[in-house]
Amino acid sequence: MAFPVDEERIEAAERALGRALPPALRERLRRDDRGDVDLVPELPEGVVVVAADGSGDLLLLLEGQDEPRRLDHETGELEPVATDWT
Repeated sequence: MAFPVDEERIEAAERALGRALPPALRERLRRDDRGDVDLVPELPEGVVVVAADGSGDLLLLLEGQDEPRRLDHETGELEPVATDWT
């Protein structure tokens, strides 16, 4: 579901997640003024899903980290991803 993303909503999401989002991701959310929310089952606590590629792979932020990891849906392995949030 799409929703407008203003600073108040970003801050509310950060409070609910218990962590700050990376500054560049926050800026992209404000600039694009939209986002998607999907429920993803069976992820460890503290993991934030920031994108999905449509094939089942996910882009994750792990607790205490700002650099995303790609979760391969077939192997379950996490791989570092160079990301430019802009």
